[in-house]
Amino acid sequence: MPMVEISLFGDQPENLLRVEAKNFGVSIQLKQINAETLALNMKQVTEDKRQKSAMVDTSIMKRSHPLTPSQRLVGWIDHILQTGGAVHLKPYTFQQLWHEQYLLDIFLFLLAVTRGTTWLCGQLLGLAARCCVGPGS
Repeated sequence: MPMVEISLFGDQPENLLRVEAKNFGVSIQLKQINAETLALNMKQVTEDKRQKSAMVDTSIMKRSHPLTPSQRLVGWIDHILQTGGAVHLKPYTFQQLWHEQYLLDIFLFLLAVTRGTTWLCGQLLGLAARCCVGPGS
């Protein structure tokens, strides 16, 4: 189904450019939206045969599977057996230690830097207070 899209924020303007480039629909700028432009764009989308054919072609490509699910399963099992467990497909997190995976080393480093900075600021403020108040007061 072709779309009429309104860009609000974030990556939506870029996504709308892709939608229009692939002829999946039209976009309306938020500043230009009113009943007339919305109705005009909706009419354009419903009557334009190119947009409908682009959506149908994409749907056919997405639904086209040369292999049945069971054939794909057998193919992947065969691939795993041929490559000795498909080590190249396993995530890197399986090789990491638990403290690396949860970034505890980074957390402890940042905690040490924060505590060191806090201590240093406290020492500097104490020194400044002693200098301003004067000795023996």
